[in-house]
Amino acid sequence: RSKLYLNLTTQYKKDKWRIELTTPFNHHIYQVKDNPLQTSEQINRLTFEPRLSAVYEISSFWKINSSINFSNQFGTINQLHYAYILQNYRNLQRINASIPQNSNQNLTFGLVYRNPIKTLFWNVMYMNSKSVNNLLYQTQILSNGATELQAVEHYNNRNNHNISTRASKYFSKIKSNITLNATFGFQDFQQLINNNLTDIKNQNLTFGNKIDIDITDKINVEYQANWTFSKNKVQNQENPTITQQSHNFNLNLFPAKNQYFAIKSEYINNNLFTERTENIFTDLIYRYTISKKKIDLEFQLSNLFNTTNYRTINISNFSYVETNFNLRPRQMLFKVRFTL
Repeated sequence: RSKLYLNLTTQYKKDKWRIELTTPFNHHIYQVKDNPLQTSEQINRLTFEPRLSAVYEISSFWKINSSINFSNQFGTINQLHYAYILQNYRNLQRINASIPQNSNQNLTFGLVYRNPIKTLFWNVMYMNSKSVNNLLYQTQILSNGATELQAVEHYNNRNNHNISTRASKYFSKIKSNITLNATFGFQDFQQLINNNLTDIKNQNLTFGNKIDIDITDKINVEYQANWTFSKNKVQNQENPTITQQSHNFNLNLFPAKNQYFAIKSEYINNNLFTERTENIFTDLIYRYTISKKKIDLEFQLSNLFNTTNYRTINISNFSYVETNFNLRPRQMLFKVRFTL
């Protein structure tokens, strides 16, 4: 493959405005040849992919960001193979079609607030991406539960919406930093499932927080939590919502300059359709540093509560996949680190 391009960038700055326009012309040349299967393909394409971005500073603390761009993407060698490849124990994949070609349009709009004086930061961002693809991926569900993926030449659209926000504040009196965040995403696209053209809609909502507190110079506490709500809709059939939450709590102690002790815990709660699972993972760490010789001696006790199984569910384009992990039992580990 080869790419020849001519790129012109124009910038405009005046008062509170900053505008940038990029106008690249690209000439793409792709040549594919598979001798054993006697298959070949060639693409010779000229594309125009402009990008316009604008920043407006409302005040010293407020700012608006926006951008729009058009782009074209062509498949890599990993996305084109005429024979079957076993990706993993569940997926058998073959892409016996033309080189993947995507035409994309991306739009972003954001509002930013930054106040270093009050140590308060906040932003909200909306992103929309639309793409036109020349390939539609067909999935065959086999009798043993495995999936076989093939590519079919069929133009189709994919539409993504995403809105996110994040806020953080540092409280100097209690030496604490608090962060809140939330994200909502929505996808709308088509896929072939068992030779049927299927409309699919995926929806995800995530929100969380993080708290970092320096109780003293020798004691630090960290707490982070995330909640995720996921569901999809296939052929107007709405599937149940999957709820997942995780809570991380870390206690860091520095009893002396050359000593470190930590308790790291994670609580995971999964609502898997009609069943609910809970897991607690805790590790203990003690580290002693011999400063003069730059040697670290570390003792670690992992999986303190001896959790032996972990279950989770992930939502793919059209399915719910449950995964079971068999975990190592409680174990102790002693480490020695040094610099040569």
